[in-house]
Amino acid sequence: MQPQAWHTRSAGDGARGIRLFDWARVTVQGAGSPEQDYWLLARRSCTSPTDLAHYLCNARNVPLAATSLQSPELGGRSRKPSSELGR
Repeated sequence: MQPQAWHTRSAGDGARGIRLFDWARVTVQGAGSPEQDYWLLARRSCTSPTDLAHYLCNARNVPLAATSLQSPELGGRSRKPSSELGR
């Protein structure tokens, strides 16, 4: 991927502070139905750029800056709704 394709974003707080990663995505052509968009989402370490992880995602077309990375599947932390706390 081109250098300008990567964007540094937080994947949430970890035991040692904020977890920053570089993220990039590209459209996957021909996957699924025409009503849905598929993306290859890549994550790399900010300190070790050869340390990569990737995900095939089914999502609507939204700017990466607006994409939530607070997902357990993307290395984020899951959060329980406040109604479930204390159960």
